[in-house]
Amino acid sequence: MQADGKVNERNINKQRFTMKKLTAIVILTVLLLAPLFSRSGGDRYVGLSAGYVYSSISTDTGYKTGQSYAPGHGFSISIPMVFQVHDNIGIETGIDFLQKNFKSSYTSVSLSDTIQTYETNINSYIELPLALSLSLTDGRMSATLGAGGYFGFWAASYREGKTMGSSISLDGEKGEFGYYSGYHEFSDRYDNRFAFGLLFRSSLEYRLDSVVLMLRLSYRMGITDMRKGQKYYAPVMRNNALIAECGIMYNFGGGK
Repeated sequence: MQADGKVNERNINKQRFTMKKLTAIVILTVLLLAPLFSRSGGDRYVGLSAGYVYSSISTDTGYKTGQSYAPGHGFSISIPMVFQVHDNIGIETGIDFLQKNFKSSYTSVSLSDTIQTYETNINSYIELPLALSLSLTDGRMSATLGAGGYFGFWAASYREGKTMGSSISLDGEKGEFGYYSGYHEFSDRYDNRFAFGLLFRSSLEYRLDSVVLMLRLSYRMGITDMRKGQKYYAPVMRNNALIAECGIMYNFGGGK
């Protein structure tokens, strides 16, 4: 048994050593080939882009078994900026307006009835991304991978929903539900309007002289809680977003 254990341990160590060698070979290969697929260092780009946003909530409903959160759909408008600090390395930033929408619902089940209430949230954010990117260029085509973070401000929230209460139907009879809609009035005590998170993105670009056509996919993973001033048992709510966008950028100078 001890001999078998030693053999297994040696095999595991060999596998780890092999993986380390393969990783080192891949990294070395990328570094050696990078100069062959590079942009011009010092280039500066500014542009305009728009796209589709798929957002979702990360939280733990805990003991609220009837509580659920559905993803939402929205749009984004951005002013991307890129500064190429090296032939293959760039700094990406800009100004983004995007929607991070979702729908919350609660289902209450009793012996006699099942009742569901809901609220749709249309949330508008202004965010400032900052990412470090690695680009590989072949002729007019470029592929870019980037990672970093973002800082955001929760600018507005439009909400509509259905809640328990009283309402008057068209025939004048009193109902058991209340329906509402309108812009949410933020509370300094309960709403956290400042957001931070991680940013991961990839893009394909096609260059026409000083103009660059861009297709970009980004994922923004929220770190901060959307709420504040909650009790210790209240779950954290984080807003995440997957963004697919297309746009155009212009090279304002630098290396050619």
